[in-house]
Amino acid sequence: ALTLHERMPELISASDLAAIAEQAVEEFDAVRWAHDGWGGRWMLAEEELLQDLELVASALQETGLECNVKLRTLLELRTKSGWQFGKRSLFAKVRGRVSHRMRKQTVASE
Repeated sequence: ALTLHERMPELISASDLAAIAEQAVEEFDAVRWAHDGWGGRWMLAEEELLQDLELVASALQETGLECNVKLRTLLELRTKSGWQFGKRSLFAKVRGRVSHRMRKQTVASE
């Protein structure tokens, strides 16, 4: 997206680039939550995304926009959210609760 923005800003505007960066971080976090058993294997991808976000922030700064997107490291995810690798992920817990509620509703409606 950054290369397209640099070469064809009429195709991907600075605000589009900021939105793409934000979505990339959200999707990256979601995938890490869903595959929390991978543990430290996320480190390389995390470092590469951090580098990409730095380049995006620099490009946005040149246009007068700020990039407020922050990628949380694995350590931050673990400590701030109580996320623990090797245990059932929050995604699985939420999915399990939803399934349990749906079963209860189905039984109640019968």
